Amino acid sequence: MKKTPIIPIVVFVVLVGLAYGVLANSHIDIFPGMVCEQIITDGALSCAPETISLLDHNRAANEFGYQEFGVFGWIVLAIVNLGIPGLIAWFLNKKLSK
Repeated sequence: MKKTPIIPIVVFVVLVGLAYGVLANSHIDIFPGMVCEQIITDGALSCAPETISLLDHNRAANEFGYQEFGVFGWIVLAIVNLGIPGLIAWFLNKKLSK
């Protein structure tokens, strides 16, 4: 009977939390998205594709515009926040099961 790999699971959860904490509190602009800004003179909303950070995405929209992830921004977030810690936990599980 195979034992549950508790150490790799704990390492995965901790690394996901740390990765999210770092990304949510820093200006690491690696996520493709849209930046929409309101033009003060006429009130029009101007949007342009740019790379944005998770910190900017998590901020509430203000009266001057907002920033949001595009589809590829969510894919990059999943790869960085889940994929990399998942690979580390998988390699750790392989090493511990030998």
